[in-house]
Amino acid sequence: MILIIVSAAFAAGCGGGEPEGPPDGRLQRVVDGLTQDVFVGSGLTGQRQLFHVPGSALTVDSRDGGSRTFVSGDSSLAGESPVQADRVQPIGSNTKVVTAVLVMRLVEQGKLRLRQRLPSIAARYQRDGGPLARLVRGFRGKLNDVELRELLDHTSGLADCLDTPGFFKAFARRPLASYSLAQLATYGLAEPPVFEPGAPGKWNYSNTDYMLLGLVIEAVTGDSVDEQMRDLFEEAGMNSAYYAPSVQAMRRQPLSSSLINGYVPVPPGATGPPSVFNAFAPAPTAAAILSRPRAVQIVSSNPTESGPTVKVSRADPRQAKQVGRHSRFRYRDVTHAYSQSIGQSAGGIVTDTDDLARFWRALFDGELVSRRTLHQMQQTVPTGENSKGVKTTWGFGFGRQQIAPGVLWKGSPRFTAWMHAGDIFGYASAAYYVPQEDLVVTNTINLWPTPIGDLGLLREVLRAYSSS
Repeated sequence: MILIIVSAAFAAGCGGGEPEGPPDGRLQRVVDGLTQDVFVGSGLTGQRQLFHVPGSALTVDSRDGGSRTFVSGDSSLAGESPVQADRVQPIGSNTKVVTAVLVMRLVEQGKLRLRQRLPSIAARYQRDGGPLARLVRGFRGKLNDVELRELLDHTSGLADCLDTPGFFKAFARRPLASYSLAQLATYGLAEPPVFEPGAPGKWNYSNTDYMLLGLVIEAVTGDSVDEQMRDLFEEAGMNSAYYAPSVQAMRRQPLSSSLINGYVPVPPGATGPPSVFNAFAPAPTAAAILSRPRAVQIVSSNPTESGPTVKVSRADPRQAKQVGRHSRFRYRDVTHAYSQSIGQSAGGIVTDTDDLARFWRALFDGELVSRRTLHQMQQTVPTGENSKGVKTTWGFGFGRQQIAPGVLWKGSPRFTAWMHAGDIFGYASAAYYVPQEDLVVTNTINLWPTPIGDLGLLREVLRAYSSS
C-alpha cells in the first residue's frame, strides 16, 4: 500500500512542570527532519540512492527539564499508523551497554576480574551446564589468552560472528531459525582472528565479544541472560523492554500491538542486494510517497567519515531539483521475517526511546553500578575510526566521541559524547550522554540500512539547547 505523508505525529512526555531548555517545537523539528527529508547516500549495493525514513522517535532527558519524547512519521506503511511514544522496536547493538553493566556488576561482587582469562572463568563456573567451557575447549588456541576486559572493549581480536560467510549462509537459508549464544559465537570463532588478543593499538568491533559475555553471565550466575536482563529492566524502570523475543512472541500480545514495523529499502534498478538479503525475498513489500520533502540531504560517502560520524549536508539547488517534488520509495517489511535471536546479548533488546533514556540516565547517575565501576567502564582505547575534528575511542559497552570546537556548527563549543549506535535488520537506534549539558538523547528509526549519521541528530539537539 502507498502512504502519503502530509504531517508529522507528535507526542511529548513531561518531567513535571514547565520544562527548561528549548521549547517542544524546536525539538519536534529535529525528529521531523528525519522523516520529512530525503537523504542521498550509498545503498546496499554501494550505489547512490534516495532514502526516506518511515518513522522515528526521539527522547531528550535533561536534568532541569525532565524527559520529553517526540515522534514523527509512521510505525507501519500498511495503513494509518503514526508512531507513538510508547511503541517499541529492536535497538540492535545498544543492547551491548546493558550487557556490559551486567558483567560489571559481577565484577563489583568479586565474582569476576577484568584481567581474568576466559579459561579461568570457564573452569570455575559451570552452573549452566558448561557451554562456555565447551567453547573454550573447542577453540583453545583462540580463547586461551582472551581477557574479560578485551571482550568488553573489543580488543580481543576475534572476528565478528554476524559478519562471516557461515552466518550469512545459515541466515539466508533459515532466517526464522532460533540461535543460541554458543552457536552465534562459533561463527566468529571459526574464522581467523583479526589480531592477537590485546595487541597494542588494535581494535575491532565484534559481536562475538558480546555473545561470549552473555555466556560468561550465564556461567557465573547459573541464570539465563533473559532472566538477568529482566531483573535489570525492572530495576532501571524499563517497563517496555524485552530481551530477544521469539518469533512467536513478536506476533503475540502484548508485544504485537506495540511493535513498530521495520523496513529494508529495495535497491533501485536491476542490481540486487547482497546474498544475505535473499532471506527477505518472501517478506511483504511496502511503499511510501514523500510529497514535497522538507529538504534534500547529501550523505558523505568518504570512508574517513563512515560509521558514527557520517557527514550530512544540505543539497544544493541543482541536486535538490534532481530529486523532484515527489519521491516514491519501495521497501521490504522485515518485521516478522527473521528471528531476534540473532542479536542475543550483542543486540537482542526490543524497547522504546524512553526506556533506553531511563537506562542511560540511571547508568551515568551511578544508580546501576558504583561511580568507581562507571569510571572503569569509561577507560577507553583508540579505535582509529576518526573524522576531522572527531576522535572516537571505546570503553566497556559504549564509545566516547571527543568533538572539537566548531565541528558541529560554526562556533560550537567542545563536546564529549558517550554513545552507542545500534542496528539490526529493519531498525536503527542511537543513544548519547553529553556530560557538559548533563543530557541524555536517544533515537530510533524503523529503517535499515540507513545512511543517516547519528552525529547529525545530536548536533541538531545540542543546537536547540545552545540557542534556548
